[in-house]
Amino acid sequence: MSINASLSECVKTLPHHDRKNIAVGICALFVFGFFNNMEDAWLMNLEANIMVQLPTGVFFLFPSALITHWNVDKKEFYSSEYPL
Repeated sequence: MSINASLSECVKTLPHHDRKNIAVGICALFVFGFFNNMEDAWLMNLEANIMVQLPTGVFFLFPSALITHWNVDKKEFYSSEYPL
């Protein structure tokens, strides 16, 4: 189990699998705070080749041991070399 809480800056991750989770385990994300959800805090999924918008107040469930995932702001995605 992991809890990432940011009280001043946003939480960022690099592409990863949660390898210590069991394959059928589910990761639950809860998004909270005040931010521009049209631009910030998009969840990337390499295997499905998608970006998922995560507005505040959303619970998002996914198998984090099986999916390469990370989060970005859209402006960072379009100005960088991400695998998608």
